This record gives sequence, C-alpha cells and structure tokens, in this order.
Amino acid sequence: MAADYGRNLYRQYEEGLAKNDALIEANKELKREIRALKKDGASDLAAERANHRKETKAIKDAHAADTALLLAAIARLEEEVRRLRAMIDKNSSNSSKPPSSDGPGKPRKNIPNGRAKTGRRLGGQPGHKGNIPILCEAPDSVTDLRPDICGCGGKIAYEGNPVRKQAVEIIIKKHIREYRDEEGVCALCGKRHRVKFPAGIHNPVNIGAGLKALVSMLNVEYAMPLGKIARFVSEMTEGEVRLANGAIVNSCKELCGKIEPSIRTVKEKLFLSPVLHKDETGVKVNGERHWLHTLTAGDFAYYHADTKRGNDADEAMGVLAGYGGVLVHDHLKGLYAWKCKHAECNSHILRYLIGVLENEPEYAAHAEEMSGFFVNADNERKEAKKRGEAAFPDDRIKSFGDAYDGILRRWEETVREVTGKAKSKKSRYKREGEKLCPRLAEYKEQHLLFLRDSNVPFDNNLAERSLRGIKTKTKVSGGFRVQLGADTYAGVRTYIETLRRHKQNIFRGITSAFAGNPVLF
Repeated sequence: MAADYGRNLYRQYEEGLAKNDALIEANKELKREIRALKKDGASDLAAERANHRKETKAIKDAHAADTALLLAAIARLEEEVRRLRAMIDKNSSNSSKPPSSDGPGKPRKNIPNGRAKTGRRLGGQPGHKGNIPILCEAPDSVTDLRPDICGCGGKIAYEGNPVRKQAVEIIIKKHIREYRDEEGVCALCGKRHRVKFPAGIHNPVNIGAGLKALVSMLNVEYAMPLGKIARFVSEMTEGEVRLANGAIVNSCKELCGKIEPSIRTVKEKLFLSPVLHKDETGVKVNGERHWLHTLTAGDFAYYHADTKRGNDADEAMGVLAGYGGVLVHDHLKGLYAWKCKHAECNSHILRYLIGVLENEPEYAAHAEEMSGFFVNADNERKEAKKRGEAAFPDDRIKSFGDAYDGILRRWEETVREVTGKAKSKKSRYKREGEKLCPRLAEYKEQHLLFLRDSNVPFDNNLAERSLRGIKTKTKVSGGFRVQLGADTYAGVRTYIETLRRHKQNIFRGITSAFAGNPVLF
C-alpha cells in the first residue's frame, strides 16, 4: 500500500516536472514570439517613419517650388503694374504725348524751363505804347444827333465843335461782277475781234477770287467744316449765295495748284537755312494712319503729307538731300541717315525727366539733377546772348560737358545697382530711367550743340507749333477722305503759314494767288 502510494507520488512528481518543463518551453517559445513580434513591429515603424519623412520632404520641396513660382509671378506682376502705372501717368508734361491727349481732368503740369518770374503785373507794362483806336477822318456815313428845334419851339444854336464817336462795322454783301464779250468786225479793215474772258471765268456763273479766298482760308486756316462754311456764306449774304461742299473743296484744290511757284521758293529758302526744324504727326486718311511732315526755319514753313514716316517720306520732301546745316528734331533716328549736323530737342528730354521723377523713385535724384543742368545751361546761354556774346568760351563749354558726364556716371552706377538686385532679369522690362541714361550719353553732342552754336535753339518748339493747326483740323473733321485732300491741305498750309510769318495779309495773299499772282517771298 505504502509502495503504491510512493510510486504514485513519484509519478505525479515526474508528471509535474514534465508539465513544468513543458511550461518552461512554452514560456521560452512565447518569449521568442514576443521578441520576433517586437522586432517586426520596430522595423515596420522605422519604415513608416522613413516613409513619413520622405513624404514630408517631398511636400516641403513642392511647397518651396510653388512658393518660388508664386514669388516669381508676383515679381512679374509688380513689374507689369509698374509699367502700366507709368503708361497711365504719362501726359504732355512728362512724355512726348501731345497736350490734346491729356483729356479732361488732367491739368498740364509746368515743365521746367528758364522762364523766371518777374513779379510784374498782368497787362501792358509802363512805357508800352499800346494800340489806341484813332478816329477816322473820312467816315463812310455820319449820323448827326444834334436836334435843330428846342422843345419850346426855338431854334438851337451850336458852336460847331461836336463830340465825335464812331462805331466800326463790317458789311458783307453779294457783289456780282458781269463780264461781257461779243465778236465784232472792224468797219475799215474787216478784222474780227473777240476778247477772251479773264482766267477763272468759264461757266455762266462762277465763284470770284475773293469768295474762293475766303472759303479756302476758313477751311484751312480756321479749320471750319465745309457745311459750316457754306452756311456762313449763305447767312452773311441773306441766302443769296449758296455754295456746295464740292465748290469749297475745288477752291482749295485750285489754290494749291496756283501756289506751286511759292512752294518751290519756300523749299529753296529752307535748303539754304543754317538751321532746320523737323517734326511729324499722324493724320487719318480714309480711316488709315498717314503722316503730316513739316520742315520749318525762321519765316518759312513747308508741309508734306505722306503714307509713311522715315527716310522715304523725308526724301519725298525734296529738301534734306544735300542739306549741310543743322537739323533739329525730337530724336527721330531715321533722320540721322542724312549727312548733316543734328541737334536734339531738350524740351522733350525735360518732359522725360519729369516722368522719371514722378514714376521711378530709384532714379528721381538723377533726373532732378539733369533737369537742373539743362535749365541752368539754357538760362546762362540766354544771359550770354543778352550781353551780345556769340558763343561760350572753350573752357566754359568743357565745364558744361564735364558736369553732364558727372551726372551720367552717377546715374549709371545707380542703374547697375538696381538692375543687379533684380531677381528675375528675363521678365523685367527696362524702365524709362534705364533707357534715358544711355541715350543721353550716346547723343551728348547733339544735346549740347546749342551751347557751342548760338544759331541752334534749345528745343524743337518751332516745328511743334507748326503742327498745331492740323490737330485742330483733325478734331473738327476727323481726317481726310483721300490722299489728295491731305496733299491739298499741306500745300495751302505751307502758303498760309509762310504768309503769316512774313506778316503779310493772308486773305490778300490768297486772293492774289487766285488772280494768278502768288506771293513768292
């Protein structure tokens, strides 16, 4: 009994040991599995972390690229806004745009010039002779306001010293001059006689030279539309004279043909002039852009209408070929093809400098300095002319040139600094200050020629003023229907403008031309 109990207990002990060993092995297996699981989990986590870092880096790189693109786009847009703002802010005071383009609400600013305020009041100054009307000693009619009989019935006696006052009137009325011709036979020899009618008398009813001169002057000189001219003539003659628009046009064409000798004389005088002014402006001909050119000097002005601008049109004017004087212009590069001296208009430069001063703060100081240089140089030249000095001495001219070069050197340094800092040079447009600086350096001789030659003016205003009439004309009519109309206007304008500069009566000069005797100047 005891032995069985011992064996059972030993067997149970062995079974317990076996179970314990099995549990130990199971525990070891679990530990191995746990370690394997931990190892697998750590590697997955590391891989996940690595992937996350890659994704994060890719996102950051993409964001940086997008940011760079956006910054570049912003820079381009800022440059575009600056360029467009500069275009919008341009007017006749800070660019080459004409005053007619300013429009309402854009007052024209004062352009720097040498005109200093004198402090004098407006109107005639002490010592000015004035223009006092004088009583005419042979009036056309006299109205005696003196009554002969008093209210009491008595006769009024006067001392014979009346107070005279006159009213000047102008009377426009129709005047018809009739010409008669008839074939006759000499009673002695039998010869037949017949006198030709005067020039211009072709039809039964013709327009006289005076009326042709009036309508031509109103159309070209005073830019009146054809319809208004016809109404004016009709109203001034109580409806007795009625003109068709075609009759007015034909009068201008006829005048243009009769003044050809005068135009040739004007061109000859211009060719011999020591200084010529050249300018041009756009006009509409049948809805297309054409050009009206002018050459002017002193008492002469010549106009030429052309489909083009540039050398072809300049050559067609027939003056510049072989010209040996000084040609003043507004930096029209095509004109440099002509082998003569050239002078640049400095008033244009002053306007451009105002534009830089207003729109480009980086170059504003240099623009202000250069403006002061030109104004002071012009003032000093004016004072020298008042003193009777024909030209500056060489050392003074050299000092002007040195000052000019010094301003440009400082300007060029600023340009290099500004353009060097630009992030995107490809999309960056050249500002006015960056274009103006090298232009002033390249054409230094032409800009300063007025200091070396007293005959050369500071600006090209003479040519610019010569083109004001066509601007008024185009505002009224909008342009010309055919090229012949533009050519006619140019020819008649040449004659009228030259008459004015010679202080001759325009109406009398035109009437004389219609009569076959144009003024030859």
